Amino acid sequence: MEQRQTKERLGQALKKLLSGSSMERITVGEIAAACGMGRQSFYYHFKDKYALLEWMIQTDLETCLEPCPGLEQWQQYTRQMLEHIRQEGRFYSRVVSGEPQLFLRQCSAQLEKQLNRVLAGEDPPPPPVSQRLQFAARFFSYGFAGTLAQWIGEGMKVSPRECILRLHEVGMDADYLLNLRSACCENLTFPSHTPAGEQV
Repeated sequence: MEQRQTKERLGQALKKLLSGSSMERITVGEIAAACGMGRQSFYYHFKDKYALLEWMIQTDLETCLEPCPGLEQWQQYTRQMLEHIRQEGRFYSRVVSGEPQLFLRQCSAQLEKQLNRVLAGEDPPPPPVSQRLQFAARFFSYGFAGTLAQWIGEGMKVSPRECILRLHEVGMDADYLLNLRSACCENLTFPSHTPAGEQV
């Protein structure tokens, strides 16, 4: 618990420093000093400032997505994630402008992890089905993360609701994913996609 609190303090310090500087210019010493600790204390928890930033993004997005109970709620939870990112707009804008690959890697990883969980459902499917669903989760997650990075980079002018609707129109809606899971479990071909329309 104490270790988690220390990590959170370091994360808050980095977030505050990012409000007035770039990731490239910020030093480990500055982050540690903002928490009243030395550099060695920082290195006890993270190997470098980028590892801290990845941890911050990971834990932040996990908080938004992990409670999602199933595919039926996927659209609602991804919209909530975008609303949260918009609230933390200054931080995420700095991250995407300075470390776009780091953001894409961590964002797609968290989306894939949670999408794999909800696609699998309560009863894990057999390996052949699981492999197909994992491929679909990876495909959707990369596309979702890339679109999300672009949305952030363009100033998040489109509302989270509209952004999610656009994403779901091209195949990331819950109905299509539910049909995909059913088709995979029945050993059928992937279903053709017909956008389900506005559901948010």
